[in-house]
Amino acid sequence: MDWTERNPIRVATHGCPQHLDELVAISLLRCWAEARGSGIEAHFLTRQAIVHQLPWFDVWIDVGQEFDPQHGRFDHHQQTPDVEGRSSAGLIFDTLYADDPRREYLEPIIRHVDAVDAGTASPCANAGTGDRGRSLVSVPALLKAVGGFQHDPAASHRCLDLISPLVASWLRQAEAFLQAADVVASAERVGRGIFLDTDEPYGPGLLEYVQCETEFAFVGFPAGPDRFQVVAVRGGDGHNRVTFGPSLGGSTFVHPKGFLAVFADRNAARASLRAVTAV
Repeated sequence: MDWTERNPIRVATHGCPQHLDELVAISLLRCWAEARGSGIEAHFLTRQAIVHQLPWFDVWIDVGQEFDPQHGRFDHHQQTPDVEGRSSAGLIFDTLYADDPRREYLEPIIRHVDAVDAGTASPCANAGTGDRGRSLVSVPALLKAVGGFQHDPAASHRCLDLISPLVASWLRQAEAFLQAADVVASAERVGRGIFLDTDEPYGPGLLEYVQCETEFAFVGFPAGPDRFQVVAVRGGDGHNRVTFGPSLGGSTFVHPKGFLAVFADRNAARASLRAVTAV
């Protein structure tokens, strides 16, 4: 039987210490399986068990020194075949998500996981002050905090429980980006921004898409019978791409920090913003 048709899919990886790549790989596999109405069983093996028990499992991740997707082998610790710098997470991603429409948005995240595993990228978030602040929010610190450096399968499962919701959120965010792309494609262009027909698609997902994937400076949408709201989009430098000042004709309210303007209707907003962005 093809391993992709098993339910549950029995997955083996190594135990202590836990690394980001195999946890992400298992999480990607779990999301893929659940979307098809099946599931997985994840097993964290000792070195001795890896030697003697691997043949019992459907999928090997980050162990076994084989890369053979057809037979469920996803290890990157070998010279051939060429895995193109992929970690086990990247190998699972390339196999199961090759034709997924979300792939474009997920690829940079998976490449970062590859780089973390290869030691060419920092696993730390840019938070806190000094090395202590950054280390406290690093992936190794998080995994260690839940026991990922202990020879304990229960601790390894706690690590997986930590990473799996994060991976699921990446997939949801990628789906939100796809939906946002459709919204933006059908929106009215006004100067350097866009106007939506309703406020339903407006939200963090749409704003993030507009910020990351477009050069639009603002998003406008109806927010009530006599209220058309316009919000600035922040650029990569964290600054607004357009400033709504008191001189905007027709505006009924301008936020003190210059990121929100409210107009009586769509026409008033359109006229004012065209004049501002034409300068």
